[in-house]
Amino acid sequence: VIFEGKNYVFVQQSSNVFSMVEVQTGVSQGGFTEILQGANSIKNKNIAVKGAYTLLMQLKNTEEE
Repeated sequence: VIFEGKNYVFVQQSSNVFSMVEVQTGVSQGGFTEILQGANSIKNKNIAVKGAYTLLMQLKNTEEE
């Protein structure tokens, strides 16, 4: 997702718990996006591939309360 001009992915920490990790992206084509910087921090971890904007809205709504 893009939030406040930066690119993020959601990494699964545990069941139904995700954290935002900032990444630098490269080329996007055919539904895939190259991750240039930050890839090592998400290597071999589960990331959200669907519903990322829903996770973002839930996270930001929780932080505002």
